[in-house]
Amino acid sequence: ETLRQQGWKLNLEVLEAMKANSPTDIIELTDDNGVLYEYNIHHENLHLPKHLKHLDGTKFMGKKDPKLQRMLSKYFEYMQVVKKAEMIGEETFYQEVSCDYRGRIYYAESFLEFQGSDLARSLFLFANEEVVTKEGFRWMLIHAANSYNASYNIEQLKDIDWLSTDYVSYLKEEGLETISVDKMTLEDRVAWSNNSLKFIMNCANKLSVKSEAEKPYSFLAVCIDIDNCLNSAGEYKSGLPIPIDGSNNGWQHLAAMSKDKQAGELVSLVPQEIQKDFYVQVAKRLIKRMPDWFAERNMPMKCIRKGIAKRGSMTRAYSAGQRKIAENMYHDCKVEGYHKKYKVTKEDSELLARNLILAINDTCVGPLKTMKFLQKVTNFIIESGETCLQWTTPSGFPVLYEVWKQKNMTFRSTIRTVGRIGHSVKIPVTTKEGNRIPCRRSFASGCSPNFVHSMDAAHMAKVIEAFPGTFGAIHDSFSTHACDIDKLVEHTKWQFAMLYNVNNFFDRIQSMLIENFKGYSVQQP
Repeated sequence: ETLRQQGWKLNLEVLEAMKANSPTDIIELTDDNGVLYEYNIHHENLHLPKHLKHLDGTKFMGKKDPKLQRMLSKYFEYMQVVKKAEMIGEETFYQEVSCDYRGRIYYAESFLEFQGSDLARSLFLFANEEVVTKEGFRWMLIHAANSYNASYNIEQLKDIDWLSTDYVSYLKEEGLETISVDKMTLEDRVAWSNNSLKFIMNCANKLSVKSEAEKPYSFLAVCIDIDNCLNSAGEYKSGLPIPIDGSNNGWQHLAAMSKDKQAGELVSLVPQEIQKDFYVQVAKRLIKRMPDWFAERNMPMKCIRKGIAKRGSMTRAYSAGQRKIAENMYHDCKVEGYHKKYKVTKEDSELLARNLILAINDTCVGPLKTMKFLQKVTNFIIESGETCLQWTTPSGFPVLYEVWKQKNMTFRSTIRTVGRIGHSVKIPVTTKEGNRIPCRRSFASGCSPNFVHSMDAAHMAKVIEAFPGTFGAIHDSFSTHACDIDKLVEHTKWQFAMLYNVNNFFDRIQSMLIENFKGYSVQQP
């Protein structure tokens, strides 16, 4: 109800810039002789040669080409967001929200919603404005640095005079060549923005969208607010949502459950001067397991982190298996062109995925033992004859988790002018008596991620309940007015700590999930 009652306004200056910067509808391609062709996403393009390449040398795969699909998706999203924004105009509007079965909150609107992409989120302003305090302005500067998120290599860092921390030694120790500003200390993020004030104000005055920024439209929105604040004759009121984010959120919860300090240090649960990079630590352990493979390809750490370690490490916290990790890895390598540059094949991806899981096991001992413990508890419940799992989260939300066996059924039909098409649907597998059958394997593997998601949802619900200010919700990213960020940080940390402030959280898990302990013999980690 708190989120439903939050009024929003549109950032009309950002909308103006958005309309002046519509995404391209042309892809430039070349043939084997280097002749340039233009592929228009609105046309059939039958006049073009069949064998074409992208400018980076990767093969163009026609209508199934990943880059084309992303371009089509971005263009369609842009059209939807702009059309809806034009309908709203200057009006105050509200967003419907609902909970899924784990208590996670989702906005019901499509495209123009606060949980959407940078394109959509950058248009949102709280309808109720608050005065920007000195501390609030500091958080605006941090938000600007995060949104632009410049990267610097070791040589560039040596010549920067506004830094207060030695990142060169850190990068050499980690085997990295570059660091992005969002990995720097908060003080140095403020320093980046102060050092870039002329650039920031120029972007605001010209409504300039910087495509090199990580979040171009969010960066423009905060640039406008910083410029307005600096040029205000008196107090300046702002409705700009300023976010604070979790760091590898699934691993954060699992590390806290297991009290694993090593894992906690990698996901920012333990205070440290420079934020550790979880994916780099996993990548290092992967390299140790496959030294010859990486030595042969001379692949830099930045590419290993991005194409090989990141997505697998992220999804493993939610019980992704070797096959899925391998599929995602090969797809990421194709998107980045690593499959050609570093000769990464599907077979390599399968080998890498297997070793990546072992590398994660070495890095996150406590969290992975917690996941296995949850699976064993689930197996005990299924073997006891139960067909579903029920628990109540610390926020009081009742979770009902069930997974049923399903089978695919395909139907053939015809659409005039299109021809024969197939419809594939999933239907439950039932006994002769018509009873649905639980899917034991999916049930056990899905329990851990669903339990973590429910705890994450409980954390946000408890923060919203305790926080007296305005709130914008995106799972593990919480937003409020600039002047209230320090309060929100305090509430966020406190509520997270209180979720796990018990000597043995495995006892808590058992009491939440199990009603009848008869025959129970699962050992805790």
